[in-house]
Amino acid sequence: MQLLALIFVFIMMSGSAFAIPLDPAKGGSTNKHNLSFNSSNIVKASSDTRICVFCHTPHGASAQSALWNRKDPTMTGFKLYGNGVKTSLNIDDPAIVGSTQYSSADSSAYPNGATRMCLSCHDGVSAIGQVLSESSPIGMTHNTLGGAYSGGVNASGAKVVVDLSTSHPVSFIYKSPASEVITYLNSTAGGGLDGRIDYVLPTIVPLDSAGRMQCTTCHDPHEDTRTATYNLPFWRNYSNGLNETLDYDSTCGDCHKGSDWGGSWGGSPAALPVIIH
Repeated sequence: MQLLALIFVFIMMSGSAFAIPLDPAKGGSTNKHNLSFNSSNIVKASSDTRICVFCHTPHGASAQSALWNRKDPTMTGFKLYGNGVKTSLNIDDPAIVGSTQYSSADSSAYPNGATRMCLSCHDGVSAIGQVLSESSPIGMTHNTLGGAYSGGVNASGAKVVVDLSTSHPVSFIYKSPASEVITYLNSTAGGGLDGRIDYVLPTIVPLDSAGRMQCTTCHDPHEDTRTATYNLPFWRNYSNGLNETLDYDSTCGDCHKGSDWGGSWGGSPAALPVIIH
């Protein structure tokens, strides 16, 4: 019992350390994932001052993840990545779905894992205050992200509602035939990529425990990195806000290698080739 108590204290201390960016008393009042009443965000609780409750609970948690306090996304049938062009990784191809483990122990539907948990708010229609630990929804200034932001875009033009058809593929393991699509030479396919982009196992950005690309591969939900001069949101590969372009390029380059890489996507997220963007 003493050992268990020590382990619990260590976990709580570690959690507090990692949660510093969310704590209003420690500079976290502008963190977009701080939904407490004390935050300065547009989307926040009407009166509830708790911070962690919107995602985590010590009791009665979802089986999706440890201490997870949210239901599955309300929206179903997410638009999938790709438009039928082979170089765009048509992710809803049954052969790709079957071989890249969309269906797994943590979820029977696409997307799975951490991405599915992100979408319990970022689908734009799920009730933000609806958590498992409360008998009734927590009162919010806006019930959904879609209701808070016109078209799912905030005042600075940043997307807050995820459209998976225009986002990086998620919830799949890079292996055949997905890997064949990624490394496909499409100079004659009209895909806009003249050479080969080969996928390699990343060393900077993490895959999940099943080896899958998820939202959390590039984004850390606790560390809000965006500032007036740094526009990458919750960026996991964050270098103290000194060089946004370098952080962006090194993140992409950690997974993608090939003759078209050359060390840069051209200095702008908009310059990404169709195989990613």
